[in-house]
Amino acid sequence: MYYDPKRKAYNLGVCKSLKGSVYALVIYLDDDVSQWSHTEISYGCAPKLREGLGYLERKAKSWGTKLEFGYGNYYTDYSEGTVVRYKGCVEGDILNKPCSADILGQAAKSVGFSSVDEFHKFIKGFSGKEQIMYFLVLNKDGKSYAMSDRVNDGKDTAEYCVIFAKAWSETYELVSSAVAHETLHLFGAEDYYDPYHKYPKRKVLAEKLYPKDIMLNVYYDVNESTIGGFTAYTVGWIDKIPKECDVPEWWE
Repeated sequence: MYYDPKRKAYNLGVCKSLKGSVYALVIYLDDDVSQWSHTEISYGCAPKLREGLGYLERKAKSWGTKLEFGYGNYYTDYSEGTVVRYKGCVEGDILNKPCSADILGQAAKSVGFSSVDEFHKFIKGFSGKEQIMYFLVLNKDGKSYAMSDRVNDGKDTAEYCVIFAKAWSETYELVSSAVAHETLHLFGAEDYYDPYHKYPKRKVLAEKLYPKDIMLNVYYDVNESTIGGFTAYTVGWIDKIPKECDVPEWWE
C-alpha cells in the first residue's frame, strides 16, 4: 500500500475533520488599496460565501457524512462597510511574493485583542464550537489561499483562508468555488494541479480519475465541481484511500 507520509499531519490545528458542526467566521478586510461597502458585502459577496459552504454540506451528505456550518461575521462599523483595517497592502500572489505576514494577528489586534490566541478563545466561547475556521475576505483581485497548521507541536493553531473576492473579474462569481476549495485545504485536501511539484505524476492521473474535482479545477459555478474519492479521504469523509489512488503514480 502507498500512503502519504504527511497524512498524520492533516489532523493538526483547529480544523481536524470536515464533519459535524464547524463554525465559519467571516472577516471582511479593508487594506490600503481596497475597501468594502455595505451593498457589496450584503448583496455581492455574502451570498456567494454561503453558497460555497452549502456546496460542501451537500457534498458531505453525498458521501454519507453529516456536516453543518455555523456562520458569523465580525464587524467594527457595519454601517460604513468597514470591518477590520489591515495596515498595509495584502499581497494577491503568494507564489511570487511573500504572503502578508500575520494577517489574522493584525486583524485580531485591530479589533482590540492582544493576539490570535486571545481572539480565538473569544470566538470559541461565543460560538461554542471546537472547530473554527476564519475567512479574511478582501474586495480585490488576487489568488486565494489557505493557512493550515502542519506543525506537530501539540498546539491547536487557528487556521484561516484569505479570499480575494474579485479574482479575475469585477464580480464575485468565483467566491463560492474559492471558499469551498480553500476550506477543503484547511481540513487536509491537496491541490492536484501540483503547484509545488511534490507529485509530478499525480496531475496526469487526477485528470483521468477526477477530471472535475474541485482540487484540480475551480469553476465559476461551484456546482460544476465534484469531490472525488481521494479528496473525500483527505478531509475525513471516508476512512481508506481509494483503490485507484493506491498506486505508485499517485505518490511519485
